[in-house]
Amino acid sequence: MDETGRRIVDIVGRAFADPLPARAREAARRHLLDSLGCTLGGLSSPPALIARDLARRVAATRPARVFAGGFATSPEMAAFANTVALRYLDFNDTYISKSGLHPSDAIPALVALAECHGATGAALIAAIVAAYDVLGAIADATDIRERGWDQGILISIAVAAAGTRLAGGDDPVVGHAASIAAVSDVPTRQTRVGELSMWKGCATAAAARNGVFAAELALAGMTAPPAPFDGYHGLGELVTGPLDLRVPTEPGTALARTSLKFHPSEYHSQAPLDLLARIRPGLDVDAIEAIRIASYWVVVDEIAEPAKWAPASRETADHSLPYLVATMLVHGDVWVDSYGPDRLADGRVRALMAKIRIEERAEFTAAYPGELLTEFEFTFRDAPRRIERVAAPRGHPGNPMSWNDVERKFDRLARSGPGEQRGAAIRDAIDALERGTVGELVDTLAPAR
Repeated sequence: MDETGRRIVDIVGRAFADPLPARAREAARRHLLDSLGCTLGGLSSPPALIARDLARRVAATRPARVFAGGFATSPEMAAFANTVALRYLDFNDTYISKSGLHPSDAIPALVALAECHGATGAALIAAIVAAYDVLGAIADATDIRERGWDQGILISIAVAAAGTRLAGGDDPVVGHAASIAAVSDVPTRQTRVGELSMWKGCATAAAARNGVFAAELALAGMTAPPAPFDGYHGLGELVTGPLDLRVPTEPGTALARTSLKFHPSEYHSQAPLDLLARIRPGLDVDAIEAIRIASYWVVVDEIAEPAKWAPASRETADHSLPYLVATMLVHGDVWVDSYGPDRLADGRVRALMAKIRIEERAEFTAAYPGELLTEFEFTFRDAPRRIERVAAPRGHPGNPMSWNDVERKFDRLARSGPGEQRGAAIRDAIDALERGTVGELVDTLAPAR
């Protein structure tokens, strides 16, 4: 292994060493509950239906189950189908650093590998901690976004490494799996620019599937290039730049720095939506003449680029700050039903969007990512201007969501999808997870029909 590979193996090994810190275990269970709620909310989506149809065509001698329908398929296809459902709502957690990503994109893949290999619930918790720490270490070391590469690079490597250890692989096998993922899965960021398609919520699902495949290959004895990260024509030279991964001093460090989402929308819209939800009762929305929004560069580049001012799809709308702002002000909420055809064509929302201007402010950019600053200036007909500023959104490590907050989010999502009758059983299974097997958790997620 090269040095980066050795550090990835070290990170994974530390998470599986006993005892895992209690705060890491608690955080892993909280993020697992949150991700499963997001999955239940996305099960009926068109991309999830497509993915499940493909998964039904595949049989395996060592299968894993899809979370709707209760049917078994290969672990790779289960990982893909379940992650597509998780990602559809763009409601799962977010890690902000040099690279930004959604670490819980790895969770359905780890569940599939755990079920396939008969792993314990305690091992799944350790694998979640390991995957987050691998993702955090790489995200802290490189800005792949501005290099034109997609976050799936990180997901595939983390799933391969943590999933291999979860399935019983030793350090050399973990290294081979991470290497296979690194040299074979380098997606471009075209997925997330301009008018967005269904694939926006599927790209990291494909990466997670590839991570499962890399793990299975390494577990079967496949060897991999010895210097995939630091060597000639390796990931560092061609994709990420030099990688100097920092091994966390305690497992769970990345989980502690990962944000949960309170609103089903792109992460950098969270704080603005928090602000608007708080002040809307005192605003005369019909009297607004103009809204000027100042924020940091990622907001302008990611959710205020030209294509985001006339969203025609759900995928574009949940990444459109003008649409989200206008929807919150007109309707008083942004929820999973805010992106249907009627809402996208809402004349009041479109009229208010036309009054919005969004610009970068240099000092806010300089403060990012330590602070996520956004300022609103409202101009009213026959009323004084109003200026409001917001920073850490609800769910940020500096403004965390409690376990009860996550439970309420989970329950609301379960009611919005086909998982309403399963919500209590899933929560009970997570509470008992470390005393049982992953198969017992999947029993509640994928009931036989």
